[in-house]
Amino acid sequence: MSFFSFIWLNPAEAICVHRNSTPVRPSPSPDSPPNSNASPSHEPSPSPELIPPQPSMVAPPQSSQAADADPPPTNVEATTVLRGSLIQAGGADLAIKKLCDTTDYPGLCVSTLSPFLVGSALLAEPIVLLQTAIKAATAETKLVMMVLGRLIETSYADAKTLMSLKDCHDNYSDALDNFQAAMDAIPNRDIGTINSMLSAAVTDYGTCEDEFSGGSSPMAGHDSKLSHMADNCLAIASLIK
Repeated sequence: MSFFSFIWLNPAEAICVHRNSTPVRPSPSPDSPPNSNASPSHEPSPSPELIPPQPSMVAPPQSSQAADADPPPTNVEATTVLRGSLIQAGGADLAIKKLCDTTDYPGLCVSTLSPFLVGSALLAEPIVLLQTAIKAATAETKLVMMVLGRLIETSYADAKTLMSLKDCHDNYSDALDNFQAAMDAIPNRDIGTINSMLSAAVTDYGTCEDEFSGGSSPMAGHDSKLSHMADNCLAIASLIK
């Protein structure tokens, strides 16, 4: 008993401590991480499940493609691009109107040619506008032929009217051939052939209308529009030098 001393904690208990020994620290819990900075009297660290994850402060690396990408346009640059597009579109409309004013039906000319033209650069020469006018007349003729074909199949008209409708279908087919012949003559600037073929197309539409002389023509509105479009082609062809 000479090597031990007694420390009395309360009247009922006593702990025997070696005089030269170091106090023993409590063993950490298997689920608790080691804490190097904790003092001998510090409470055990909480388990990892109770520690909320901290957000990473390191910025993600940027790819070279993103770094090399052009920056978005500023308000000034965007306004300049938009303004340029509006000027180009406005210039195209003015160019179409200027050439269509030389035709017999300028309003019809503008409305039928505008969908086929993009940009004012296409209107540098009247020959380009003539090609576009023939394309527009060709497309309109094909559309009317589809309408006429359905009318022939479903019509309850008398035999004479039905025969007239079939003749109109043939006339429209002839007009398509004449438009194609005029288009083929454009590269050589064969003005004589161009005018002859376009005049023949006008006649084809008139022949359809003559089929219903003395009666009401169900194709009157279509024939009038197609004839006017062909007339506009002739007027534009006269501008080619």
